Amino acid sequence: MSPLFLKYTSWKEMFGRCPTDTELLEEICLLETRNVVPILAWINLLLVLDRFHSNEQSTHELQTFLVNRFLDDDLFAHLRDTFGQERLVIRRPFHSLQVLTLMKRIIADGTNIGELRTHIDNESAHRLGRCLMMINDFLVTPENISAIAVDRPPIKRKIALQLQLGSGLEVNNPPAIHASIVRSDMIFGDLAKRSLCSLNLRNAFEQSCGMTLEDYVDHILGLLTYYITLDYHKLIEDPGLACIAVKTFFAEAPPDIVERFWLMERMTMEGLETSMREQTSLKAHHDFIALRKKPFVETGQDNVIPLHLGFVQEKLESGLFWTVFNSLGSRKDRSLLFTEWGRLFEEYVS
Repeated sequence: MSPLFLKYTSWKEMFGRCPTDTELLEEICLLETRNVVPILAWINLLLVLDRFHSNEQSTHELQTFLVNRFLDDDLFAHLRDTFGQERLVIRRPFHSLQVLTLMKRIIADGTNIGELRTHIDNESAHRLGRCLMMINDFLVTPENISAIAVDRPPIKRKIALQLQLGSGLEVNNPPAIHASIVRSDMIFGDLAKRSLCSLNLRNAFEQSCGMTLEDYVDHILGLLTYYITLDYHKLIEDPGLACIAVKTFFAEAPPDIVERFWLMERMTMEGLETSMREQTSLKAHHDFIALRKKPFVETGQDNVIPLHLGFVQEKLESGLFWTVFNSLGSRKDRSLLFTEWGRLFEEYVS
């Protein structure tokens, strides 16, 4: 599937100015944060399913549903007057990069979340919709605009634009599942078994995590199979389908393996909140490391929800490397991993 380039709406285009950080925070603080993050995860799942089963009719239906559910009459009127001549499948009011960036901001400024509610009241839904529309303007900074100004050398403008588009392309275009399986199986399977490496990747992973790489990949595939086969109409009717009961979902698998798997892939809200508050040199809409490392967050006792299904999908390819990396206990082994990975990838390409 070819990369998808989309345009999104902006607050500035609708109202003639960008929202301030204070205005956004004032809206966020009025939301019931413990319920908003699962709702955002549910919206994100709908958007990812639409991308996975991409066709213009379903995209138009989904975007229309989200507009009707989360935008009040005034904001809808501005949206219609500003973008009414454009197609919803191209100029999309809702998209994953927007949802993830707002989710990070809410997690960093919010409190614990509870179980996923099927519905939120209209006032809260409309406030959440305003926050989503406002956050779009935070995806481009004044530095970004300056870096692609027409008076800069073309090669520098091109590089700056590629860097700015990178995170959005990754979020909206996860690697194809079938290709990821083949690549990872060749690199971590056949090649890793027969290559003479200073670090035995497979053994190191199993000793650290208590499960084989094959067990780990099987669990990821099981989760993806459940989610990508969901009918988004049913998911709209019952948002609870987005949640998984960790004690029963892998009922046929050995309990000790299941427990170890979820230790690697789930995070409490408190843990995620701590990660979001750590200082980083990356822009908020570029840094999703914490969400990628453990893409499931607890929504209640023994229930989890994926923050972004694309981050789960990555675990079959690039994310699998980082899973092995994070499982290694010493700096020496992590350094060796980069060397051995480079050698294995070179063999794979050859």
